[in-house]
Amino acid sequence: MEMGTEELGDIDTQSPEIQEWTDKNIALEKELEGDNERIEKAKEMHKELECWLLGGFFLYSSIEVIR
Repeated sequence: MEMGTEELGDIDTQSPEIQEWTDKNIALEKELEGDNERIEKAKEMHKELECWLLGGFFLYSSIEVIR
């Protein structure tokens, strides 16, 4: 059986090969979801760091002006 040459109705969706590919796809989707969550968390942390650094810069600048 050569994939891609048969009609969709002829494919046995319960075959071990199809189940294996389905399981692999599900695992990859879950992995990507986890990656996306980590990316979003990193973006949030980056914004927080920028705010912290800018706050420190402005605090330092205001202290220098007072001197």
